Amino acid sequence: MADIIPFSTEGVRGFLHLPDGIAGRGLVLTHGAGGNCQAPLLVAAAAAFSAAGVAVLRCDLPFRQRRPKGPPSPAGAAEHRAGLQRAVAALRTVVPQAIILLARSIRDRFPYLDPLNHMQIELLKRYRGGDTNEAVVSGIHLTINGIAAGLRNSG
Repeated sequence: MADIIPFSTEGVRGFLHLPDGIAGRGLVLTHGAGGNCQAPLLVAAAAAFSAAGVAVLRCDLPFRQRRPKGPPSPAGAAEHRAGLQRAVAALRTVVPQAIILLARSIRDRFPYLDPLNHMQIELLKRYRGGDTNEAVVSGIHLTINGIAAGLRNSG
């Protein structure tokens, strides 16, 4: 079973999902304007990817670290980008290989469907290669649902 560890360092706060064994890849997951890193979809996605061998940092954006509710300020966009860069750098200390960042506001969500597509391709390769592990199948289903939700909510 994968470990879930509270994580906090230099402007990054959330949870680190470590897979059993060595993680070959890393994924940073964060929420939209109205959520936080405790969102059930993020928790489930982090668990599924971690079970499939991916280290996942599920974290709050800077505005959410300051207050539990309310939208971000449009003037804080640069700060939020810097927060995402800090999250990637923090995960890089755990997983030096490829890091995928999945984070964006609703209006900019469409370009960020690519990481889900890439994760889905990797999981489908594993499945077609004979890995029918429940975590791989669950990850495939999560990517399908995530892509569908992104398309449904992107206008």
